[in-house]
Amino acid sequence: IAFDDDGADGVADALLLTSLPAGDYVLIATTANGANGAYSLQVLLEDPGACETRDLGFGDTVNGQLAAADCRLLDILAPDDEENRVDLYRVQVTEPGILAVEVTSTQLSSAVLLLDSTRKIVDSSVTPVPGRNQTIRLDISAPPGEYLIGVTHTVVQVGNYQLRATFEKPRACDAEPLAPDTSTTGALRSTD
Repeated sequence: IAFDDDGADGVADALLLTSLPAGDYVLIATTANGANGAYSLQVLLEDPGACETRDLGFGDTVNGQLAAADCRLLDILAPDDEENRVDLYRVQVTEPGILAVEVTSTQLSSAVLLLDSTRKIVDSSVTPVPGRNQTIRLDISAPPGEYLIGVTHTVVQVGNYQLRATFEKPRACDAEPLAPDTSTTGALRSTD
């Protein structure tokens, strides 16, 4: 289910944080090179806390702040040893279309997540260069339904951000005939 090996720096301080349903689990302590030695193992069970979800209208701009006390979502991309603070926003898509989300931040190495109503990640986008004033954008064709937008970070940080979500109906796509063994040229435009 989860694995961590932090012994590469000469200090064996492996740490796992993972979300688990109720049940019995087995923990295995081992070494990569078969060396012998003593170790200590500690297991803590924490309540992840309720994740408050705020409604967001398309076209609205939200000025938010990630804080150390915010909701935690574990296992955003894979079982990891980092807690991911997250602010969650709910949007309702009533017809098929294109959902776009933009997050701007000068302080966070930010990431934006799109989750379905079961909190399964549908898509994500990450800041390419941490620590710079920049906007990350996520565009996805979305069928009708409820979606959650999560603003989070790629490393443990807190800070301000600006969030905006928009929705656009799809445009008609006319197909032009193309015979085998022939070629054509074209130009993409923003109105296509």
